[in-house]
Amino acid sequence: MARPPGSKTVYFGTVHKARAALAEKAQELLDLQTEIAKQALAAANFAEANKAVQFLLEHMPKDDDGITLLDPSVDSKGQNNKSTQLPTINIGFALGGVRQPKELPAVEVIDVTEDTNEPSS
Repeated sequence: MARPPGSKTVYFGTVHKARAALAEKAQELLDLQTEIAKQALAAANFAEANKAVQFLLEHMPKDDDGITLLDPSVDSKGQNNKSTQLPTINIGFALGGVRQPKELPAVEVIDVTEDTNEPSS
């Protein structure tokens, strides 16, 4: 179903076909990723097994209500964290007429050690 020219959303037939093909292969891909994690674990390659399982957990699709298995990490560089993708411009300036802060007085060392061996009279 094509939208008229100038509309904000344009549907391409190949996109729909690709999505349908991926949906058909989704279970096969899930099984493959799970098998990769199991093989890495059997080979005592715990780092790779951890990466495979973490990938599965992070990329689980949303259910019909839009709920995911895990909340996205604040440290992840996904689409949710757009502030890291945008360019940043930092501008610095100094205000004129502001006095320099006063210096602290010189440090005065006070010796508080006493000779406690002598009895006090």
